[in-house]
Amino acid sequence: MRILERFFAWYGGGIAKHPVITIQICIVFVSVCSVGFIWFRTENRTVNLFIPQSSKAIDDLDRAEKYFPLKIREEIVLLEASTDGLNVLESDCLIQAFKAHNEVMEVESYLDFCVTLSGNKSKSPDQCMMVNALEFAQFNESKLDGKDLQQVRHELDKAYNSTALMRNGRPFWYNFNRMFGDAKREGGSITEAKALQMVYFINDPSDDETNERIIDWEKTFIDKVASLVGKLSCFEVHYSSERSLDDAIAESSGSDVSWVSITFTLMITFACFMLGKFLNPLTGHSLLANAGVFAVALGILAGLGLSMWFRVPFVSIVGALPFLVLGIGIDDMFIMVDELDRQPRELSKTETIKAVMKHSGATVTMTTVTDLVAFAVSTSTSFPAIR
Repeated sequence: MRILERFFAWYGGGIAKHPVITIQICIVFVSVCSVGFIWFRTENRTVNLFIPQSSKAIDDLDRAEKYFPLKIREEIVLLEASTDGLNVLESDCLIQAFKAHNEVMEVESYLDFCVTLSGNKSKSPDQCMMVNALEFAQFNESKLDGKDLQQVRHELDKAYNSTALMRNGRPFWYNFNRMFGDAKREGGSITEAKALQMVYFINDPSDDETNERIIDWEKTFIDKVASLVGKLSCFEVHYSSERSLDDAIAESSGSDVSWVSITFTLMITFACFMLGKFLNPLTGHSLLANAGVFAVALGILAGLGLSMWFRVPFVSIVGALPFLVLGIGIDDMFIMVDELDRQPRELSKTETIKAVMKHSGATVTMTTVTDLVAFAVSTSTSFPAIR
């Protein structure tokens, strides 16, 4: 402890004698660290955040990908009957379902990303794999236009009993329960259904650049389908994408941003008000309090920038850390200002700062090292998001 006190006495003396140089060095250091924001990138994928990367599950998936490299993402559109008693097999409802299907087909780059049975890039929508209730009509609206329920049922029965394969390489009967919800039969014939489901298969590449493009495509897919909500009289539209779980986690993590902002404001106001001592010019330290908060902000900026220098991605949970750092920084600021108030008034500025740093520097260092160890230990966790 004595060694720390001597070090901080020398350090405080240096700061007091060369304040401008000290401030310039700090600003230059923070500026250099801030350059790291050039490499700013986020990571929201659940599999990369909450599944231990050394787990057997990940090892098995990697082993499977070595021999069977095709991975698939599912984009789902669920059309539920808007009222009780409505049969979605009515031709008018099925024609409305075509509107939802056509919206997906019109999403840009769908052919570039859709999965095909051959594994090659698709040249036409007919080659894209999907499980779609509309395939019984060969995706031709004219086959349903003007048809009554009896005729639609006949077409369904014909498709159900056919040996022809659908676009996913399975017969119609095999996919039936995934396409029609709460379906009913009479005498072996399909008479009624309460919901339709369309599943579109998209490639899930391992390289980050293509994966980002597909994630962006899924955002467009969600926006397109969301635009149909309330526009189809027969249906309530529901939808899901592979990114939906990631979006939900990110939304949950960032849902309290407004409350955190209010807490930041209250903490800063409290610190400045209390240290200002009712803005008393003789005993208050309002400017020093503001400088202390500003120093904490520079520390947060430097820490994030330095992490990005080392290509550490930003995850939503990190948004809570500035709150913790600000609390730690303000605690240390109160300790140092309290020590400043204890110094005799006759001391020079240099001697005052030396004394303050000598007595408070060691305490602040010990609390900081404790926090540093706590954060460092968390890097050993198996959860990537925490690490």
